[in-house]
Amino acid sequence: MPEIEIRNVTVDFPYEPYDIQKDYMEKVIECLQNKTNGVLESPTGTGKTLSLLCSSLAWLCATRAASQISALSERIKDDKLLSSLENKLQLQSGGSSNSWNEVTLYSRKVVYASRTHSQLNQVMLELKKTAYRHVKVGVLGSRDQLCIHPKVSKEPTTSAKIHMCKTLTSSRSCPYYNNIDTKIQNPLFQEDRLVDIEDLVKKGKQTQCCPYYASRELQNDANILFTPYNYLLDSKTRRTQDMKLNDNVIILDEAHNVEKVCEESSSSHISSTVLAICITEITSVMKLFHSEVEQSAYIDSNLPKDFTADELILLKTIFMIIEKAIDEIELPDKKSKTFPGSYIFDILKKAEITPGTMHSLLDTLNKVCQFLLTVNDSQMHQKGNGLSRFADFLEVVFNSLGPQHSTETTDSNFKLHVEVEVVRPNKGNSWSTSHVTEAGGKVLNFWCFNPGFGMRALLNQGVHSIILTSGTLSPLAATISEIGIPVDVQLSNKHIIKADQISAVVVERGPANTELKCVYANRTNEKYLTDLGQACLNFYRTIPGGVLVFFPSYPFLKSCIEFWQENGTWNRMATVKSIFVEPQKKDELKSIMEEYYKMVNERGASLLAVCRGKVSEGLDFADARARAVLVIGLPYPPLNDPKVVLKREYLDSGKKNKLSTLDGNEWYQLEAMRAVNQAIGRVIRHGKDHGAIIFCDCRFSYPNNIKSLSLWLQSHIKPKLGFGQALKNVNTFFRSWKDVPNYVYTIDTGGPSAISYQSGHVLPAQKLAPAAPSAPSNVDLKKFYENSKPSTSKTSDPPLPNLKRKSFLEDLEESGNVKQVVEEKLISAVKAAPVVKKPEFSIPLQQNVKKRKLHVVPVKFDSSTTETFSIVKFTEKLQKNLTKEQMGKFKTATSQYRSTNDCDSFIMAMSILFLPGGNVNLHSLYKG
Repeated sequence: MPEIEIRNVTVDFPYEPYDIQKDYMEKVIECLQNKTNGVLESPTGTGKTLSLLCSSLAWLCATRAASQISALSERIKDDKLLSSLENKLQLQSGGSSNSWNEVTLYSRKVVYASRTHSQLNQVMLELKKTAYRHVKVGVLGSRDQLCIHPKVSKEPTTSAKIHMCKTLTSSRSCPYYNNIDTKIQNPLFQEDRLVDIEDLVKKGKQTQCCPYYASRELQNDANILFTPYNYLLDSKTRRTQDMKLNDNVIILDEAHNVEKVCEESSSSHISSTVLAICITEITSVMKLFHSEVEQSAYIDSNLPKDFTADELILLKTIFMIIEKAIDEIELPDKKSKTFPGSYIFDILKKAEITPGTMHSLLDTLNKVCQFLLTVNDSQMHQKGNGLSRFADFLEVVFNSLGPQHSTETTDSNFKLHVEVEVVRPNKGNSWSTSHVTEAGGKVLNFWCFNPGFGMRALLNQGVHSIILTSGTLSPLAATISEIGIPVDVQLSNKHIIKADQISAVVVERGPANTELKCVYANRTNEKYLTDLGQACLNFYRTIPGGVLVFFPSYPFLKSCIEFWQENGTWNRMATVKSIFVEPQKKDELKSIMEEYYKMVNERGASLLAVCRGKVSEGLDFADARARAVLVIGLPYPPLNDPKVVLKREYLDSGKKNKLSTLDGNEWYQLEAMRAVNQAIGRVIRHGKDHGAIIFCDCRFSYPNNIKSLSLWLQSHIKPKLGFGQALKNVNTFFRSWKDVPNYVYTIDTGGPSAISYQSGHVLPAQKLAPAAPSAPSNVDLKKFYENSKPSTSKTSDPPLPNLKRKSFLEDLEESGNVKQVVEEKLISAVKAAPVVKKPEFSIPLQQNVKKRKLHVVPVKFDSSTTETFSIVKFTEKLQKNLTKEQMGKFKTATSQYRSTNDCDSFIMAMSILFLPGGNVNLHSLYKG
């Protein structure tokens, strides 16, 4: 492996590094040598992970070696050779041996944090490629992932697992925990230390040793520790995991989410419903406390009772006082009201909960929770969930006082927003702030609006350096302003790819010349939705392999799917590529991704996803898995959400008082663009990859939006193109890579002819590809949006060919025999249509596939009016224009269709019913 000298540190790198990788490693080592913090941006695919690992571990090895030499030199003062070696190692580590603490250096480690365990697993794979693969590794996980106790692991909530685990371990009743001291030295744990969470669980089961406590033991002598970064940023989790961070190097990879995680980990909420549950749980314990069968109710009858009856009475009194205090808060128009953060202490003080009494109260709450989890009484439905949530709320609230225990700290970083409890909206909205409904209940939202509060708390752990890095941190000044800690080292790297490896276009109008602007008003605009669907369809036909389509939100994604399924666009898409939709349930993602990857190689596939969703980061979309990314709209946070409103006000106030360089509007814009940057980062995954980025929204042509995109991309963007020219550019790009499909398409506007708008360029004549053998889709809207398993959706038969330029109704009005014309049209159309084998679906996500049904959709009455149908208007017109006998036939035909799903018979019956005698009023009903 090549050895590179960077700032007097010898770095082993798996291959000859690019210049931008050398620049990146230099900045990392500069941070570590000078004991300072850094914000480093390098695009996805530039070898950022390898550069981070090699540079930080090279520096760590140098400091440890220097420490050992320093210790020896104290014993052999006059050894000139040793003194020379010591001087060299001092230069590498950037320090002086006189200032070194030998014990600290031997325990110092690199703590490498990313967003998820799956991302950390990819980092471990990169580590295996390096010369540092033999360093001692530790990995931290939660009991949710690591517990193998048959009863504890089945508890439904994290808090229940924690309390039951503590109860069993404190009484030495968990055999897996009891084996820690003897089994942790097993070669299975010690020899191969480069393991992920799943490997740790397997080893725990093999040795009958608790993986959770084994991971905590292994972290003590680890050189590098892998952990999700919410473990670092949440003060309670740091304490639970017993993380000792003094003089350690903290690397926060994929740090584009750090600001939000900091805010969320320092925020909490409590509701009237939870308080009612707390009172119920305490009452249940009080009843059980004096029960005659009390002793038989324990898992272990020898377990002591750690609380008294008086303490239970006190707890119940406290909850009733707080419940009353919350009820007395007056809300204008019964909606919401915002208070300074310190107002929460006024409420708690009424129940005598203060910094002085808080710790003893938490101790009692935890003991009662553990008691509830050890009770075998089948009538005990509550397992301490309410008490646990209240305890968590108290911890967050009192942490807000900061190290100085000052309410001024709370007021400068927090707000208390009180609102009526309402139904929680779709989970897809990450900015959701509403909660489960309860008549007359309220929610106390204790929100942190300063990410710097959490970052400073981490810095105060005595860490050596903090490095934040990601592919999407621009603009760096805004990021540094938000995190609120001193940053002396900055870097914004270019990309390693060449200009011919990327095509980036902004499409302002669709194939039918409709402006593409994804705003709320267009969610139900048929003209916009139709042209957006046709735009996607046209690009599907030009782009090989896999296509990712990112929408701004789940509701808009749902609107598009429903409309495209109604008007036939969905079925036309599915004949070109297999269509998949990002699930809202995490456990369904794996199977969908496996099927998506499979269909990419077989016939091409499209994955519809949401910005800030599961697909937008952490998954592998290298090469053909994502040859293009289509971005539909700007994913702004919901403008009127209370949390968004208060965040903007907080930043405006900070900017006014010169405490922040970012105002509310700038933050709002950056929130959307950072989500876009993360989504488009899926397309180029390594130096030899290539792909297209297509912005389907006219607002991406605005200069301010272009400047907010990743720096490496800005020079490649071709804004303000007509649809025809944009399609031609993308087509030419993929032809240059010789991986364009073997057929050429004209622009499909959804009509009978092929037209090229704006560009003046006429593409070659349309040449349809053979019908695909299968067109699987994982979309079943009813099930999908009720959070059940997604299912397949069949495509329809090929569309009937155009028989004449005159419309069907024009022909009928010139004919004297309506029934005969209808039958002749249908028969000739069926004969003319190509014979296509029905698609067979390969996705094993559901058992039954329903036949496609007809749906009533809004249509125009006639060419002279723009009034649209509703079901009520349609029924009214039926009753006005049909006789009683005709209405009977209509009901009969409709009833038969509902039972048979036979579209052809239904269409025939309707055409005979609505088209006799040239009655124009009835013709419009047939169209409807």
